[in-house]
Amino acid sequence: MDTLISILVLLSGLPLQAHCIRLTVSPSKLLNGLTEKLEVNCTFLAGSDPSLSSLTSLSIRRWTNSTSLREAATVSSFNGVTLSDSVTAVGTIDNSGMSFLNVIWSYPNLTNQGEYECLADGLDTTGHPLSRSSNYNVTGLNPESELLVEEILKLRQTIHHLNTDFLSLKEEVSIFMSTLTHRVNASHRTMFETSAAFNGSQYSLYSIDTVVDIVQAQATCEIYGGNLVEVNNENEFHFLKTFIEDVSDAALVLIGGNQINDVGNWVYSHSNASIDYFRWAKDYPLFTMGANSIRRGWELGVPSQQ
Repeated sequence: MDTLISILVLLSGLPLQAHCIRLTVSPSKLLNGLTEKLEVNCTFLAGSDPSLSSLTSLSIRRWTNSTSLREAATVSSFNGVTLSDSVTAVGTIDNSGMSFLNVIWSYPNLTNQGEYECLADGLDTTGHPLSRSSNYNVTGLNPESELLVEEILKLRQTIHHLNTDFLSLKEEVSIFMSTLTHRVNASHRTMFETSAAFNGSQYSLYSIDTVVDIVQAQATCEIYGGNLVEVNNENEFHFLKTFIEDVSDAALVLIGGNQINDVGNWVYSHSNASIDYFRWAKDYPLFTMGANSIRRGWELGVPSQQ
């Protein structure tokens, strides 16, 4: 019985591979001369192992042969992160949450292949030292053709330069668009009276008293992202009538209706839809070749004043 107890006590102090430690490696296979980085990440969640009451450190190391270990980095509750290899590493010990150690090798070669181990050191419930570990094997491949490696590296450099040029161009375009938007908005405020929104649309009235034809008017609207108004019902007509009377005393207002292609067949310029809603003013419409657009109206041509 005494011999059995001694064996159990001895075994409790040995490093064990346990599910409470999670070790991930990316990539699991190294391509010599081509792999840009090797990332090894070790995590330990507090409370996941009832036997380990307090974690003091996490270490990532690699077996260089069957009996020798090379330590890469360690994070401890006393000294933070310490490096023993040419790596970058971050980590923390948190006995109330998730502890982790993340180690990265830049452009690893075949000397970085082998079995990696994450070692968690701490204290058991009685205050005695206790360790847990998890292992992962990384393999390496040597490309058969050095020319292939050279060409791939050239492609990487080209992609890097293209990405740099793209980011620079993107910034220039962003500045240009910001400046253009500012100028267009300033021009819009100068040239147009703007209404409140109606049914999700914004209506603007050209504030400069200049007679233009429907083609010029439509082109002007499109510069600012809009089009000549198309009046489709009584509610829209009255909204526009009130808006125009509030901001202008213009005798004529040009809207999107025209009979340019077929005298007597009124359509809207933007949608090319036939005009179904009419409220003509007295003596309108004019079915002459000289009167091919609707004026003195709010998007519907010449509405009546009734």
